[in-house]
Amino acid sequence: MSNDTIDKLTDIYVKWGEDNNIEDPTSADEVILREELSDNQREWLEQFIKSWDMAMDVDRYIYDQNKKRKEKRDD
Repeated sequence: MSNDTIDKLTDIYVKWGEDNNIEDPTSADEVILREELSDNQREWLEQFIKSWDMAMDVDRYIYDQNKKRKEKRDD
């Protein structure tokens, strides 16, 4: 899947990691489990994960709709 929103969210996450001195920023789902995070960092990550999940849902929906259209044309 390719999505401009996903790319932008990735850029935001990388920048946030740099600004917050997050070493080895793997996925947000993994980073949020780190004990050294502040409450604000954890809250930011929770919101980021929600945004990421919503973007992925939209991307999947668009992919599915395009696939259905293609199948109809091929019939």
